[in-house]
Amino acid sequence: MSDFSILKAFNIKVHPPKAPLVKEFLWHPPVFNWIKCNTDGASIGVPAMAACGGIFRNSRSDHLGSFAFNIGEGNAFLAELTGAMLAIEIAASKSWVHLWLESDSRLVVLAFSNPSMVPWRIRNRWMNALLLTKSMRFMATHIYREGNHCADKLANIGLTVQTFTWWDDVHRALSVDFARNKMVDLHSHWQIPIFTALFERLAQNGSEQGLSRFPEQKRKIHRWELMATVVEKRMAYDELSSQQEYFKLKARYEALQRSQRNLMGEDLGPLSCKVLETLESQLDSSLKQIRSTRELKHTVQTTKAGMQVMQMKFHEEFSNLGMHIHDLAHAASGYHRVLEENRKLYNEVLDMIFYFF
Repeated sequence: MSDFSILKAFNIKVHPPKAPLVKEFLWHPPVFNWIKCNTDGASIGVPAMAACGGIFRNSRSDHLGSFAFNIGEGNAFLAELTGAMLAIEIAASKSWVHLWLESDSRLVVLAFSNPSMVPWRIRNRWMNALLLTKSMRFMATHIYREGNHCADKLANIGLTVQTFTWWDDVHRALSVDFARNKMVDLHSHWQIPIFTALFERLAQNGSEQGLSRFPEQKRKIHRWELMATVVEKRMAYDELSSQQEYFKLKARYEALQRSQRNLMGEDLGPLSCKVLETLESQLDSSLKQIRSTRELKHTVQTTKAGMQVMQMKFHEEFSNLGMHIHDLAHAASGYHRVLEENRKLYNEVLDMIFYFF
């Protein structure tokens, strides 16, 4: 504070540094009924050997499949584009019509709106991939590399394989990052107390769980696996709740359909007299409402026709009034002309009188 006081005493302006910008580097699952594919590319050596990888996940962060592909000689941009094209082709082959592609390369995202950026050797295939996106709901966005660890590791794995490789299960090299991604969305909203309590139990009962025998890295992996188990149970509970809600809505929809058929005079046999009387009263009220609506519509139309007739009469009277005012103006101009002539004649008479006398 004394330094600031001295600077202020000498009228020296202080330019403090700007506060650092904090950005969130987290992977988030797609919305319901969408599938997100994270892709990445990698290259190594001179001449460069390139590979790509990608992972498909649904709105519950479940693993739908992942791939890696060694494309041979090429640069990182070519690998990124190849990964994006493979993701679109795989989604089309599996009839996934809601695809969200996420890449840590801004150039790949720009290439969807500007295909001229794509190298000529793969441009024809790129245009075919764009054509496939026309038959699906598709979007491509950018994600920072810190949130794209799974795809990055798959691309590095692609450098070690010889051909296209597909995994139905999560690759063991992705287990930690996959579990962390699966936790992010839940941890940030409603799972914080559960995970906090879980960590406390792990810390208190570490010896009972046998975690003390693990090295640090294995202990961390084991904790993520336990947390993933909690999330899977929560997901199962949410799925059960969704199914119950679906069945409730389905029952309500069927009840409305039955009511509609009954109102149309169908399927009346199983109904009791009381229900029939209720339907009859509903029909009577509906008919009364329809009649009142028709009467109101007729009244509105009659009023509108009367207003149109009054408007026509008003225009006619206004035009007649204009013609009458025009005639009056013409008569007034004639009156002023006659008056001026009479004044001149009067002056001439006076001059003659003065002349003779």
